[in-house]
Amino acid sequence: MSKRELKKHLETLDEQQLKEQIMDLYERFKDVKEFYRFYFNPNEDKLLDEAKVALAKEFYPARSRRPKMRPTTFKKHMKQLVTLGASVEKQFEFAFYYIDLAISFPRSRNIRKANFHQSIYKSFEEIVALIFKEGYDGLYLKKMEKIIDEVWKKDWPNKSNFDKVLDLYL
Repeated sequence: MSKRELKKHLETLDEQQLKEQIMDLYERFKDVKEFYRFYFNPNEDKLLDEAKVALAKEFYPARSRRPKMRPTTFKKHMKQLVTLGASVEKQFEFAFYYIDLAISFPRSRNIRKANFHQSIYKSFEEIVALIFKEGYDGLYLKKMEKIIDEVWKKDWPNKSNFDKVLDLYL
């Protein structure tokens, strides 16, 4: 069903039918329930803290021995922040938290996956592009430079790519 068709259908419903349909959606779908909870009580800090805790568990699990470090966990929580309408500052904070976790992960754990470094690089590339697009480069330039310095100190295999990203915008 297209947006136009939905609009036509909604215009045929009276107020009571619309209320019933919204309540039905609220009861059936977790995403709708989350949306309305956030809409009526927009606590961005709580949402961000929950996302950070979930992400930290990926790198430093409480029970299992091996960290999963799945980029999908980051993407899922970032999508939730965007969908619910969290401010771009909170989105930046979460993205930098993810990158900081990845960079500070002990080298002694010997990360063998090249795609791990590539994934962090792609996240950095995306966040830098968004920062410059939104005009927040003045606020986050030092943070971006610090990340690049840390990548060089940790001797990541794709460290030169991080420099190139920032050079594109400066």
